[in-house]
This record gives sequence, C-alpha cells and structure tokens, in this order.
Amino acid sequence: MTQKHTPGPWTYRFRSGGTTIEPENDDRVLAVVRITRDVGDADANAKLIAAAPELLAACRNALDALYLMGDDESHLAYRQAAVKELEAALAKATSPQAR
Repeated sequence: MTQKHTPGPWTYRFRSGGTTIEPENDDRVLAVVRITRDVGDADANAKLIAAAPELLAACRNALDALYLMGDDESHLAYRQAAVKELEAALAKATSPQAR
C-alpha cells in the first residue's frame, strides 16, 4: 500500500490563533486547529490529529495480527467485530473519497 500522507511522527504546537500540526523534525504546517469556544477541545483535537500516523500504523498492525489468529470459536465474534471496525477505520483514513 502506497503512503499518500506526510510521514510521521507528527507533533502539535500552540501558536496565536490556533494549534498547528507539523512533522516532528520539520517546520512545515500540515494543519491548523483553530481555537474555538472550548480550548480543551482544540487541544484534544490537535493531539488526535498529531497521533494519526501512529494510529494508522497501529491499526494496520492489529489488523494483520487479527488476520493471523485462528478461528477459535470462543474469540470468533470478537475477532470478526474487531476486523470489521479496523477495516472501516483504515478505509476512512486511506480512501480518496473519505472525509
């Protein structure tokens, strides 16, 4: 699968007017989270966005691990639900049509 985003890790920095999301070793700005009425929400959103590359990698790794697990009946329903959820999240993160 070809990577179509700026490689991580990303970080966030507080600046006047908003919080920027940037590559960890680069000053380019990838995104700006504007401060709204609730500064706590902006901070939480910035942290989530900055964690996106690591979250994407973790989802891919977890999905690979779930694919390799056996079909033990005692865990089958959990495994199927987890696979479905991870596939949907990865599709949302990597699909050109996703918003």
